[in-house]
Amino acid sequence: MSNNLKTFVAILSVLLIFILIACGSNGIGTKEDTSASTDHTDNNTEHSPINNTDCVIKAKLGARDWTAHSVIVNRIDEHLTISTSGDGNEQEIHSLQIMIHNFTGPGTYTYKGDGVVTFSVGLTQTDSYVTTGKDDHGTITITEYAPDKFKASFNFKASDSDTMGQPIEVTGGEVSIEKGACTIQEIINKK
Repeated sequence: MSNNLKTFVAILSVLLIFILIACGSNGIGTKEDTSASTDHTDNNTEHSPINNTDCVIKAKLGARDWTAHSVIVNRIDEHLTISTSGDGNEQEIHSLQIMIHNFTGPGTYTYKGDGVVTFSVGLTQTDSYVTTGKDDHGTITITEYAPDKFKASFNFKASDSDTMGQPIEVTGGEVSIEKGACTIQEIINKK
């Protein structure tokens, strides 16, 4: 896959995520008009996204323990994006995104600088880190992937996006979505 196509898909995934976030933690769902398309979006509004233990992403961001309860798993064909846009702290913006191109299901995916897997984390509105440097590395292991369940663990090292700061180590990362508490959306087109 060309770098231009990967960039386009990455931008499209990010835009879809922001649309889903803007529409609320329960997301929106559309169904493609193909027999192989599926859409798994939770429309249950009884869960509070802040206190929900069935929807969590957590990790140690450098020295800070971090947890968020608003997770979106978005798959478009072989592109999978796992993201969150905050941890509920009004003073800071914390975001985390993992993108896997050529997603084939549960297994381990490794950042090798080839664009297949990328990691990013934003500690504040202006302090963000991405896996683009020569010393960056990371893995994500997806153990469960289903319409109503997603589980994964991850670790990565990322460079400051403005290349002026120190890299950040993200360790002990976990994603756990069960019982439709978060958004899991999948659109697979026939080829």
